[in-house]
Amino acid sequence: TRFTWTLPAGVGLGSAPVVSPDSRYVAFVGVDGAQSRLYVRALGDFDAHAVPGSEGARQPFWSPDSRWIAFFSRGRVMKASVAGGSPVTVVEAPRTTAVGTRRTEQGGTWSSRGQIVYGAGYGDPVLSRVDANGGPVSAVTVLTPRQDARHRFPSFLPDGAHVLFFAGTEAEDRRGVYLADTQAPAQVPGRRLLQSESDAIYVPLPSGDRGALLFLANGRLQFQRFDPIRREMLGQAQPLPIEVGGATVYDASLFGASQDVLAYSPSPLVVGERISAVNEDGSGLTVVNEREIQQWPRVAPGGHALAWLRVDPVSTIPDIWVEDLVRHTRVRVTTSIGRDLMHVWSPDGMRLAYRPEFAEPRRLDIVSADGSGTTETVVCPRAY
Repeated sequence: TRFTWTLPAGVGLGSAPVVSPDSRYVAFVGVDGAQSRLYVRALGDFDAHAVPGSEGARQPFWSPDSRWIAFFSRGRVMKASVAGGSPVTVVEAPRTTAVGTRRTEQGGTWSSRGQIVYGAGYGDPVLSRVDANGGPVSAVTVLTPRQDARHRFPSFLPDGAHVLFFAGTEAEDRRGVYLADTQAPAQVPGRRLLQSESDAIYVPLPSGDRGALLFLANGRLQFQRFDPIRREMLGQAQPLPIEVGGATVYDASLFGASQDVLAYSPSPLVVGERISAVNEDGSGLTVVNEREIQQWPRVAPGGHALAWLRVDPVSTIPDIWVEDLVRHTRVRVTTSIGRDLMHVWSPDGMRLAYRPEFAEPRRLDIVSADGSGTTETVVCPRAY
């Protein structure tokens, strides 16, 4: 059975739709103007209903018994009972930071052992673990030094101990889905389970002893069998005739599933900002480039070029790009694993100096604005 349904009037989609394990409910974040709320729809009802007290909600995920729906809100992991009542705080996540005007939580998952694993965001790029009733927080993963940018969008396997997650990195041969053991000390990712440009979720199959992973490739949903006991992929991935909105810097791919129900949205979430230009007298407003996650625009002396940070939606790494405002060409001028920060133009408009994220405190790097040549390093007399 296949059907579509519209969101409540005046409400836009603000997260992936997530299906309860018992296949009875679909939860999602709805956005009305500047306000987001958690919505839940029982599949036997015609309408979705906002959860009271869920203002600011982001990235929901279900408890394994389908009695609770957890979500992020204003730097906290919270949970709300499907039976009603006010949401309660599970844990504060003060290290979560913002990029642009949005928070950057990186997904959560709830195990059969009563543990929640979540990604707090840019300020804390690894996965953390906390009891579903609250308590101390401990790390689950550790970044591979100078390779991984962050670990995001976890999804528990049925054993309640192992969790899938997506490792964002500049290196394509490392990017993809990995497994972490939440019962072991925090660890760097081991063998890559699946080469992928998106997060993956596990769904059980009717046979009971096998399951499958669902993930995206080229905008289409992929299905590949998976042995949850041996924790290994089986056979080849099969593309399904279903187009799904892909992940962004902020959000997971727009699908969720249980054994019986798949919910998805074919349209990606609209995120990011546009950079515009205007004359000194306020006339001639023009849009310089498309909507994307971007920061720190700096115009070259003479006004012939623009340098700014663009955040890759897959690796989530910001790099410096330069656009020639006369020829309307652009080039990427940095490619490091970490964030390249606080770039400034040289007086002649030919080079850019910036601060590499993983550099020592007194180091600055200098690159040619046309993307050619090697990087120069300057050591400042004192730290800044």
